[in-house]
Order: sequence, then C-alpha cells, then structure tokens
Amino acid sequence: ITMVTRFERLPNEIFLSICDYLSPTHIIYAFYTLNSRFNYLINMFYISETSISLVNVDESMFHHFRCKLFPKIQNHIARLRLSGISQVLTKKFSNKFSNLASLQLILNNMKDIQTLLWYSKSLGISKSLVELSIIFEICSHQDETKMLLNKLYRSLLFQPGRQQCSLVSLSITGPPCLSLTINHYLMRPCYLRRLTVHLISYNDLLILFNNLPLVEYFSVVLEEKIAGFYPYTYENIFSGTKLLSEFQFYCPSIINYDLVELLLKQLVTLRKLSLRLCCKFSNGVIDGQRLESGFLTKLTRLEQFNFCICSCYMDNGLGVIDDYFLSTFQTDYWIKEKRWKIGFYPMPYVFVFYITFSLPFAFDVFDSTSTDLLKYRTNFGSVDDNNNDNWKQVKNLYLFDNKSYTQKFFQLIHEKFSNVKQITIENHLSIEENEKIISLPSVDSVRFVSLNKYRTNAQHVKQLLLMTPNIRQLKISYILLARATNYFRDQRLKKICSHLVQLDVDSYPEQWLYGDGLTMNTYAQRFKTYFPNLLNSCI
Repeated sequence: ITMVTRFERLPNEIFLSICDYLSPTHIIYAFYTLNSRFNYLINMFYISETSISLVNVDESMFHHFRCKLFPKIQNHIARLRLSGISQVLTKKFSNKFSNLASLQLILNNMKDIQTLLWYSKSLGISKSLVELSIIFEICSHQDETKMLLNKLYRSLLFQPGRQQCSLVSLSITGPPCLSLTINHYLMRPCYLRRLTVHLISYNDLLILFNNLPLVEYFSVVLEEKIAGFYPYTYENIFSGTKLLSEFQFYCPSIINYDLVELLLKQLVTLRKLSLRLCCKFSNGVIDGQRLESGFLTKLTRLEQFNFCICSCYMDNGLGVIDDYFLSTFQTDYWIKEKRWKIGFYPMPYVFVFYITFSLPFAFDVFDSTSTDLLKYRTNFGSVDDNNNDNWKQVKNLYLFDNKSYTQKFFQLIHEKFSNVKQITIENHLSIEENEKIISLPSVDSVRFVSLNKYRTNAQHVKQLLLMTPNIRQLKISYILLARATNYFRDQRLKKICSHLVQLDVDSYPEQWLYGDGLTMNTYAQRFKTYFPNLLNSCI
C-alpha cells in the first residue's frame, strides 16, 4: 500500500510556487523519486532547464547525488557545478552526461588538478559541452604544480581541431600564482569563441592574440608588470582577431599605457571594450583627448566603452588642470557622437592621481577609494545620482587614503553604494570623530589589511565596525581586534560580533592553541562568548 500525503495532493502550480523558494539542487534532492508526477515536473522545469550545484553541500547530499540520483538523471542535466571532482569526473563522464552543455569545476586541491588533467581530453571532445569554467581555490608556488597546470592549460586551450571540439567558451580563473604562461614553441591555433584567462606576461597576451582565429569574446587579467622591451610583433594581430567583438582587460599592477594603446588600435572589429588600468608615471595623464586620438577613433565599430583608469602627473605649482582635463571629455566625439558619460576626481599626494571612469560604473570592484570621491565631476555637467544607477554594480570597495574619512564620505557610501557587500581598508585608517553612526546595512564583510596593529586608532576601527551591523566575515589582526573591543568587553560591538561566522586573524595567543582544554584564561573565555557563532573558532 502506497501512502499519499497531503503534500502530494497539491496542484502542480502550488508545488512549483513552493519550489521557487528552493534551489534546484535542493528540489531534486528532496522530491525526486517521490512519485512519477514530481519526477516529471522536476525533469521538465529543473534538471534540463536550470543549473545543478554540488558546491559547498554536505557529504551526505553529495553522496546521494553521486550514487543514487546521477544514474537516473545524468542524461538530462544541461548545466552542472561541481567541487570534489575526483569523485565524479571519470573517463566515461562525457558519455554519462551526454546532454551537458555547461560545466563549472571548483578545484580545491592538487588531486582535483591531477584528475582534471587526466580527463581533460575527454571533456574537450564531448559532443555536447559548450561552456567550461574552471575556478582554482588553491594557491601553490611549487614547480610541480606549475608543470601540471601548463599541461592542463595546453590540453584545454589547444584542441587538435575545431571539427572534434564542441567547446565554444572556456573560463579559467584563480589566484595570481596559478596564472597561465605560454611557451610559443608549443603553440597551435585555439578555436574557442569565448575565452577568459589569467596570464602572467604581456608577451603571453600577444602570443594568444596571434592564435585565436575564431575568438569573439576575450577577457584577460594580466598579473605581471608590463615593463621593458617585448620582442613580439603586432603585425599579425588583426588577421588573427577578425571576429573579435568584445575585449576585457584588467591589470592590477602598474602598466605601460603606451603598449596597451599600441595593442588596442589593432582591434578594429571591437564593439565592446572594458579596461581597468593603473598607468606608469612616465605615461602622463590619460585624458579624453589621449584616449580619443590614441585608439578610440580607430575603433569605428565601438559601441560600448567601460573603463576605470588611474594616471598621474607631477604638480608643477602652476595651477590645477581639472577644468582642462574635464574639457577633453566634452568634445563632440564624447558628448554628441558617442554620448559616453564619464566621471573623474583628482587625488593629490606627492603626485596628482586622476581616477577616471565611465558611468554608470561597470565593475564590481572600486579600488583606491578616497575622500576625494566627494569632489568627483562628470562631463555631462552636474553629478546626478538620484537613482543610484551610477554605482549599483559596485560590490567591493577598497578604501585607501592617508586623510581622515568624513561623515560626508560615509553618507555618500550609504546613499549611492547601496549594493556594496565588502569593504577593505588598506594601510591606514582614520575616521572623523562624530557621535552619529552612519549605517552601511548591505556590507557583510570587512577586511583590515596592512594596518599597523599598535599605531592604528582602535576607536576608529570600532567606529567602522559599528557602521556595519550585518557583517558575517571579518579579517583583522588579533591585537587590533582586542584593542577595538576593549579585550572583548565592549557591549555595543558584542551584538555585531555575535553574528560573525568567519573570523580571519593573523594569529591567536599561543596559550589558546596549546592548552589542555581543561583550563582557559580570561581573554579566551571572553572571546568564546563574544563570537559564539564562528565556524572556524580556534577554541
């Protein structure tokens, strides 16, 4: 006798409405195999139409999918996210998941890298796989790791021919230490149409450009400083990129803008361009006229140009050039022909840095944010941020300033940066004294990086933490944390710290780590009650 529950009697519409509140992974885990009607609905609306993610799930759920559910549904899965791939990826993976079009792999250890290397050719000749994304969540500087990665990259990038490869899009991202370097003696054409990759050198970028005959979308993070002489030539770049319509380029190091300009003027088929650069002092100020005459007028098909560029000049005492700088973005080309809105603000230090960006701001990270942001100007007259659209894309703010952050600055962050999730404070922190606390409710992560743990004003650290009542993750030195919380006795901060689930500190006191578990000193007892919900607690 089969028992039918009241839940199973619900109409399909109500069941699907309930499922709207659950992830596809949990829907399949909870309801698949319950009855034939639920199996039919899940097959139709979730297995073949949505992405199944087995990342950060508990071991029992992962085992249930691998051993019981995959044999029944694997032929219907179209999109899949996996970690712990050594338990799933096999030689017959492509045959089992015969309709898989999109696969994302999270690699957490060396065993995962070795497994992917062993079976990468099998993925490459899959008849259904169109998109492959690989995310490295490990960091290693060992030569053995680099050798494995070079083999893996070559296997994924340079398939023997497009006739045997259905793969159209490949994305490889991770920490800088795992970036790709290319030996041009081993090069052959790469027939991908979409490529996202982290490269080590500028020369690697030029080599790739000469071997991407079908690429339409190319996104690059360049880790090495662009300096010195590069022997590679530009003559063949255009012939190798006739189909390229979108190029995204980010270099976290200081770069030689002249080399970037020389490259960009070759990419005449571009329709979308995205740049994040910090230029060498010798390049001078990168203004509208320099961008326009340097490469933009060569790109006659360009429709969208997103950028954030930091350039600088030595203040010669002859006066501020802000008005002239702004006027170079108010020409007919910028205002009438393209109607591209930009913003900029100067940061006066030993040099005067100009932070120039397209609006609305197109990137999820806004770094080098200082109080000078309050003075930013646009080429379309007055600053109009009433609908907050200019900054809604920003998720991570990097605060970098040797001056005090004012109430007006944090009020700007509160009003305009409503989607910010993480704030990072680097090198220096000083906040204007004020009894009023401006709340930043969207922030769930705060990172204090490279602050002097003895000289930094602990009251300013406390003040910033009080502004972020919903934080769940905190990175800070132990000594600075202890000082800011009055050695875990401050009651105002205790309410905020009680919500933390992840605390990343440089080191805990030694007596906490080597105690026998029977005794606990006063500070350790306070710490334990101050942070009751930590998932990574040392005690």
